[in-house]
Amino acid sequence: MDTDAEMIQSILRDVIGLNVSMITPSSEYKSPDPDLLIEFAGVRILTEVKRKTDDRQFRDLLDGEKGATLQYSGARTEERVKNAWRQIRDYPNRRSSDSTLIWLIAGQRDATILTAKAAIARLYGVETLEGYTETDDYYSKPCYFFYESLLFKYNNLDAVVVHSCDDVTFCLNPYSSRYAAWKTYPFLSAFSAVIDPVAEESMGAALFADCDTDRRNTNQVVGYLRQKYQLHRPTITQFVLVNMPVEP
Repeated sequence: MDTDAEMIQSILRDVIGLNVSMITPSSEYKSPDPDLLIEFAGVRILTEVKRKTDDRQFRDLLDGEKGATLQYSGARTEERVKNAWRQIRDYPNRRSSDSTLIWLIAGQRDATILTAKAAIARLYGVETLEGYTETDDYYSKPCYFFYESLLFKYNNLDAVVVHSCDDVTFCLNPYSSRYAAWKTYPFLSAFSAVIDPVAEESMGAALFADCDTDRRNTNQVVGYLRQKYQLHRPTITQFVLVNMPVEP
């Protein structure tokens, strides 16, 4: 029995109050099945639980020489999400009406501090842009779907939960055909935070590259954003970690 899946089943059932059952693996199906089936008000949600709580990159930086730098990569975290999606996508008993959810356990105390943030960045293709608008107003905001991202690619994946210690963030996919329905689900209020790029954009808290442009063509994406938001020469802000130990 998958202990992670049992833990999430308990949270969904006992804390949030949802009807959740374990999916019994099929002996005729060679690939792994999703872990859980959530059911409420006629809705079925296939759910796969994955764990990525090791943070070797960060540990290597701390163990490295003073002044060592690291531009953090979330590639291995992205691979966990990809594998989870394949399990849901290829499940032989999946119905066309089934909703889909990945629950990513991405942090544990004293082990990792960056995996959850890296996971969210990969889900949404987030970059931070700053600069001035054409009317000379300064801005510094996250831009969703700036580069290639998992939720843009997997538009049949409705949502991902990123679970890091006591922080449980619910990430909605605005490209899902079921996005509007998911926004109305009352159990979302039980999570520490809900990320909804459309709502954040409407509040002026974020930018949203909702274009069909190839995300590998940064100049075209920037050109779209400049026109949409009337930006003047936006700058991409990237952060680098540096090992600078405090002297005793």
